[in-house]
Amino acid sequence: SLESIDNIENKIEDKYIRASLKSEGNFDYIIKTLNKGETELYSGEIIGNEEKEFELKEWVEYNATKEQVGNKSYENKIKVEVNPEIKPKESDIKINIEDRKATITTKEENLEYCIGRLNKCEDYQTPLEGNEISLEDEGKKIICVKGANQEICNIGGNYYGEGTEENPYQIQYIDDLVTLSTKTNYGTTYENKYFKLTRDLDFQNINDYKTRDEELKTSLTSGSGWTPIGMGKNDFENHFSGTFEGGNNKLSNIYINNTIPENNVGLFGNIENGSVKDLTISGEIKSNINANMGSLAGGLKDSKIENIKNEATVTSEVDNWSVGGIIGATWNNVKIINCINYGNISNGIYTGGIIGNTVNSTNILIDNSYNAGIISKTVRSISGAAGGLIGGIDQGSDVIIKNSYNTGNVKSNRNAINIIGGLIGITYSQTIIENCYNTGTIENEKLEYDTYYEQDIGGLIGAVQSLEKYTIIRNSYNAGKVLNGNLTGGIVGYNYQSNLIIDKCYNTGEINCSINYNFSDSSNIYLSIIMGGLVGHNVLTKDIELYIYNSYNIGSIIDNNENMVNHYLGGLTGVIGDNKGTIINSYNVGNVSLMSQSNYEITDATGGIIGSSYNYTVNIDFNNIYNIGNIVNNKSSDLHKYKYNIGFITKNNLNSILNTYYKNDIEPSNLPNIGTPMSEEDMKSVKLVNQLNDNLKSINLSEINNELKEKGLIKEGEEITLSSWYLSNEGYPTLNY
Repeated sequence: SLESIDNIENKIEDKYIRASLKSEGNFDYIIKTLNKGETELYSGEIIGNEEKEFELKEWVEYNATKEQVGNKSYENKIKVEVNPEIKPKESDIKINIEDRKATITTKEENLEYCIGRLNKCEDYQTPLEGNEISLEDEGKKIICVKGANQEICNIGGNYYGEGTEENPYQIQYIDDLVTLSTKTNYGTTYENKYFKLTRDLDFQNINDYKTRDEELKTSLTSGSGWTPIGMGKNDFENHFSGTFEGGNNKLSNIYINNTIPENNVGLFGNIENGSVKDLTISGEIKSNINANMGSLAGGLKDSKIENIKNEATVTSEVDNWSVGGIIGATWNNVKIINCINYGNISNGIYTGGIIGNTVNSTNILIDNSYNAGIISKTVRSISGAAGGLIGGIDQGSDVIIKNSYNTGNVKSNRNAINIIGGLIGITYSQTIIENCYNTGTIENEKLEYDTYYEQDIGGLIGAVQSLEKYTIIRNSYNAGKVLNGNLTGGIVGYNYQSNLIIDKCYNTGEINCSINYNFSDSSNIYLSIIMGGLVGHNVLTKDIELYIYNSYNIGSIIDNNENMVNHYLGGLTGVIGDNKGTIINSYNVGNVSLMSQSNYEITDATGGIIGSSYNYTVNIDFNNIYNIGNIVNNKSSDLHKYKYNIGFITKNNLNSILNTYYKNDIEPSNLPNIGTPMSEEDMKSVKLVNQLNDNLKSINLSEINNELKEKGLIKEGEEITLSSWYLSNEGYPTLNY
């Protein structure tokens, strides 16, 4: 038996652990990293008085655990401090490939070798006499030689060109891509090297294979298919760091059927400190196991991609990690410029037309890009999100999206939580959207539920949960339908404890909810339909606020749900809860209609600007706003059946209500109307236009901008300005921008 942990010895030499067990008996061992979630590196069995050797793949700390088979177990956690100046032993095996012959030189004897295709070289055999190996089959691109303590591989196949910017390596055939994949996957990063695709290539066309190798073509277009360039996991151990110029050419019929868990999958697996541009990709990329998937790359870090067009479908049979039309997941310092997705993208935990998910990613930019493909989530899971451009923005990220848009439908059909948006599914961190729009339909297609699941659906963003960070949306709009969410908005569906600024934005799309929850639980206050022309639900805490400037809604807001407990509908926002909401220089024209016949004796409130202030601690600041939309509440019971021209706002909530106007055709339900009543004729005239423009003079812009700067929400040069008013062709005052 193992009496003392001291009987286990561990020794570090030249990047190796040598572990000796000075005791009789058989024992299991596990070696894990300490700094990467205890990722298992090695496991197996060690016999007493046996020595084993393990290569350290990174300069990191390890946790070596030896566990006795039986009732007793002992653990020896060793802190391995490897001196970065110590280099691993270099192999003295040399392989030279020339004229279909490999010549091997080494001091070792009794070598073994294998010859394979791509990165597959598995069956070793004894070499021929004289250390020379014939390579008769040009299609076989890799030779590996293994001695007693070392193994080295040499990939055959050379490129035309010198790899310089002036004379790049030329990709003329599929075979050249195979060589690039194989060499990269054996550790060549091609840093500071340049490649150029010289023509269109089709994986299904045998004439695009230099060797006309049917076996190679079959291996690339069936089974697991293409092996990504820089194939690997999130550690980016294998990656491409060169520049790949597509030459405005197309790679057609790429096929990947990933079966490797936690893999990054695409034409490239991982790109780090590299760039790819001017390339179109078509084909099929799929996985039945967790992976980050994108047509161009599964993982992108410290890199730039430009003028990339995807026509491939990227899909999963399970809820994959991150699935994107162009990129599966990003890490720090990424620029995506002039990129387009036309492919149908589905079933990541985070699913997006351009990026699936940003993973703790600082400095991410999407500029002048768009999605036209269908983005969908149909596989059940308890979390996740889908967006026209980005599925999810992870905590610790900061993302800017500008001059970009979505025209594709974004949909979900799952018996689960659904969070979907025209541009972004969900953001957990700092996000800025500028000069963007959505025209696609954003829809939860599942209409019947036996269990309550939250449905956050927004014309631009499904849910904002950036907590103490902020989200800013400027000069952007939604014109697509937003359907069947219980927390729904034309711009943002759900804002949870996040500073949210909406400036110079508008919604024209219909907002409609027809989902039914087939159960009865009138005691659950969270079972609510909350809908707003700009923002659905706002849950705000101390120092967290909603700011709306120069914005409007003209889309209809319709609630057809039959059996929800609460219904709050507002022309601009459904609910402002728990702190402060500011709406300045904005308006609603859209009709707000509660058509539900629910008889629950809980509050149903419809308002022209806000449905409800929700909590007596909320402070409301309104200035220079109006509502001319029709307010309808068709609830069958008169109990708690409320409708207001402005909203359900108590005197406790009135911080500052100035220059607020409404059409005088509605008698308030239980509270006095707030603001100034006007006839519809006066509201549709220059009289109101002149009044709104005069009011601008009394709004203290310096105070507004100083507050936003003090909270770190804007910087110099990003100040809020107030738009003037004019009479629109439709006959009501509108903003001039």
